[in-house]
Amino acid sequence: YLIAKSRSKRMGQNISAALESSLQQFHFPLSNLGSSMILSDGRCLGYMEYVDPSLSTLEKSQLPTILFFPGLPGSRLFTHPVVESAGGYIPGVRMLVVERPGIGLSSPHSDSNYTSIAEYVQRDISQLLDNLNLTNLSVLGYSAGAPYALACGVQFGPERVVRVVLVAAVSPLGCRMFTKNIGIQSVLATWLLRKYPRIAKWIVVSVLGSAAVRSPIQGVLDGIHTMATCDQNLLIGPFKSSNASRNSFQHSALQMFAKSALECARSKQNGYNYAQLDWNEFSLWRNWGFSVHQLTTELSIFHGELDLQCSVEAVKCCVAQAASAVPSLNEYYYAEEGHTVYFKKYDEIIRECIRTQFVTQHHIATGFPTPSVSEPLRCCGGCEVTF
Repeated sequence: YLIAKSRSKRMGQNISAALESSLQQFHFPLSNLGSSMILSDGRCLGYMEYVDPSLSTLEKSQLPTILFFPGLPGSRLFTHPVVESAGGYIPGVRMLVVERPGIGLSSPHSDSNYTSIAEYVQRDISQLLDNLNLTNLSVLGYSAGAPYALACGVQFGPERVVRVVLVAAVSPLGCRMFTKNIGIQSVLATWLLRKYPRIAKWIVVSVLGSAAVRSPIQGVLDGIHTMATCDQNLLIGPFKSSNASRNSFQHSALQMFAKSALECARSKQNGYNYAQLDWNEFSLWRNWGFSVHQLTTELSIFHGELDLQCSVEAVKCCVAQAASAVPSLNEYYYAEEGHTVYFKKYDEIIRECIRTQFVTQHHIATGFPTPSVSEPLRCCGGCEVTF
C-alpha cells in the first residue's frame, strides 16, 4: 500500500486535479439519480435502472434483463463508458445496477440483518426482484460483486436466473489458490484477513477507509497503482501528461471509478461511516453462506490471466467444482488482460448475458464469443470452505 501510495503521489497529481475538474458539474451525493425501495425491516435498497426511457413499462419488461453487482467502489453509477456515451442505456437491454449495503442509497447492514452473502440475497435481493417482478434474468458480477451474483444463481435457481456471468471475479477465501499469482498487497491482505482479522479491520477502517473518505479520487489512484501494467495503461495511461483536460475524462473508465468513489464517500445512511464499508464487504467475503457446487444455472467466466487483484488460478479452481453441477459453462480467459477485462470486453460480456434470454427487435448485434479452452484443473477442495 505504501509503495503504491508513493507512486500515485508522484504520478497522479495532474491526473487527480484534472479528474476533479471534470467532475465539478456533479454535486455528490447524487441522491436524485436512481431509485430505492424500503425493505421489510425498514432499511433502503438503492439501485439504478439503465434502459431506453422511451419504452413503455410493458416493452421494458420484455427486454433481456441484467442484474449487475459491480466491484468496489461500486455504486449504482458504475456501468461502462459505452453506456454513458450512448445516452445512459444499451439499446435492447434493461440493466439494473444494485448498491450493496452501505453504498449510495442502500442502508448499511448489521449482524442482526444477516451474516453471509447468501442471507443478504435471500432477504434483500429477493424483495427487489419481487417488487419489480423480475424473472428470466441474467446476473452479472464484477470483481467484489461476483459472490453476490453467484448467490443469486444459487438462491433463485434457473427458474428465475437463467445465467450467471462473472468478470474478474474474487474467489472464496478458503480456496488454496486464492493468492496464486496476485499482487503482494493482495497477498498480505489475505493473510491478515485469514489469520488476524482484528488487525485487518483496523487497517481497512482506520487507514484505507479513512483515506478514501478524505480523498476519494486519490484513493482510486492508489488502488490503480496496485494493478497490473495493462490495467494502469488503460485507466491512467492516457492522462499522465500535464495536458490532461476535463474533456479527456468524459466517459472514461477512470471516471467510472471516481464517480462511484465520490458517491460512496459523500453518501451517509443513518450516520453510517464510509470507512466501515470495505470492512463490512470483507466480513461478508469470509462467509459466503453457500458452496460453488450448489449453482444450477448457466455460468460464464471472463478473466484476465494478468489480473493481480483476483487470481485466475483460484477462479479456475472454483470453476472445476461448479462444472459438474451447471447445465452450461463458458470460460473466456485472456492472456494479455488484467482486472480491467470488464472494460476491454464489455460488448462480449453483455452478449453473453443475453445469450439465453428472449431478445426483441431492439436487440444488439447478434454473434457471441467463442469460449476459450482451458487446461483441466481439479478443485483444491477448499473452495466450499466458509469461515
